[in-house]
Amino acid sequence: MQSIRLVNYRCFKNTGQIELKPLNLLVGANSSGKSSLAEFFPLLQQSSGVKLDGVFRWSKEGGIDYGSFANAILDDESVPPAEREMQVEFSFKRDHSNYAVQTQTKHSEDFKVTLKIRQPKGENIEQLSELILECSDVIRLGFDGTRLSLEINGESYDPGPQKLSYTSVEGLLPLVVTESLDTKNRGDYRIQFFPGAVFHAPCADDDLERALQKSGSLQLLGRILSMEEARAAVKSLGFGDDEKKAGLLQRRSVFLNLNELLREVNRYTESFAAHLFYVKPLRSYPRRIYHQDNLAWRQAGSDVGDVAGFILRQRRLGTLKDFNDWCLKRFGFTLNTHQQDGTVSLWIQLRGERERNIVDVGFGYAQLIPIVVLLWHEAVANVQERSFGGDPVPVLFIIEQPELHLHPRLTGMFAAALGQVVREATERGLKLQLMVETHSEVMIRRICSQVRLGELDNQAVQVLMFNPEHNEQGRAQIEVGSIEQDGSLRNWPYGFLADRAY
Repeated sequence: MQSIRLVNYRCFKNTGQIELKPLNLLVGANSSGKSSLAEFFPLLQQSSGVKLDGVFRWSKEGGIDYGSFANAILDDESVPPAEREMQVEFSFKRDHSNYAVQTQTKHSEDFKVTLKIRQPKGENIEQLSELILECSDVIRLGFDGTRLSLEINGESYDPGPQKLSYTSVEGLLPLVVTESLDTKNRGDYRIQFFPGAVFHAPCADDDLERALQKSGSLQLLGRILSMEEARAAVKSLGFGDDEKKAGLLQRRSVFLNLNELLREVNRYTESFAAHLFYVKPLRSYPRRIYHQDNLAWRQAGSDVGDVAGFILRQRRLGTLKDFNDWCLKRFGFTLNTHQQDGTVSLWIQLRGERERNIVDVGFGYAQLIPIVVLLWHEAVANVQERSFGGDPVPVLFIIEQPELHLHPRLTGMFAAALGQVVREATERGLKLQLMVETHSEVMIRRICSQVRLGELDNQAVQVLMFNPEHNEQGRAQIEVGSIEQDGSLRNWPYGFLADRAY
């Protein structure tokens, strides 16, 4: 994900557009909005790939629990509840593998999605009020009950006698349908245009329509045309440099492939969800033994029991030594497992000491180990999964307060490992982003030191500072700070970490 902006979300009136970097540090006082921002990403994750009555899945067992839209939207007493509108905006790179949304000429690489969400008076579920897609074209969908209005590149688009509507699917965005469509097939409908199809916009040019059918050029509309392609097609049909006809033809091509654009966003959010790892501030308490359940343990989680099963799998695959070599160098310990009578136990060996059960060492190690294992597996060991188009699939880590129960020295070692992971991922051409919410001055200073020593590119890191006192309305605001090449912090408020900072 390239950027995000949230309006009227939780404690934020407007976060402003936040450009995400490979390493993003979130710092600020308690209850200043850090977790609200961090938790939006797993909220998006738990809302993807499922069919919902509303827009987001506000509550999930073991996930994010905001309860409802009413609890998630900014409580602004100056605006009646039915008129309050949340806005979610995010951008990402388009997938080159989707033919339907490509043009033969140069097209936009970026895709920006804006969702405007309201809860109508008397309703218990929120609804989309407007959806804006910005790529090579700008498409606006307006939602009014079950009816839908459409605007393409600033021009209203009317598909004719059949009224546009929409249907929810197993994805973030709904798909476009018509009122006359058989409801049994609504979920898998794709608007198409072929000879004899019923989609005839009254604004269409009859001469252009006849020329398209007579020349057999309707196949042009199987994908989105650029204006250059539309002009060339109109000229080849004998209409010369008719800009109006070219505009009609180009907008028609966008309309006929509109569901493919919506599906592309849904595919992206599902892929994003599958490659997002959220580590909560409180990990599980370690146990002396864990019962085996024959799971493959291909992926570690934030539970120490997951780590035990995952390390056991690495032993079987012969990759445990690779992990332990990396872990010993970065953190000064190695991990192992012991099995007995259908149980597995996790053991740790600190440098220069004997091996011990994870329960018999400091609690801080049990909190750190799940993060370390996840980082190694997803960002260091794995050859990053690639999309059908051949590009690496982005991976995002959200880590809240990794310094909990850690001595400052171990916190510094963890910060250094974060910097090294980011640098190595960049060198390998991987798309890795880390968002770390922290109260640790040690972690911030260690990252600054890495930049100063040339171990981390200062353009790969930013500090997002949360301070509600800077907002006249008493709402949380985010200020973006950067790290100079000499390791100094830019835009850092004086006394931000001091006793009187808040």
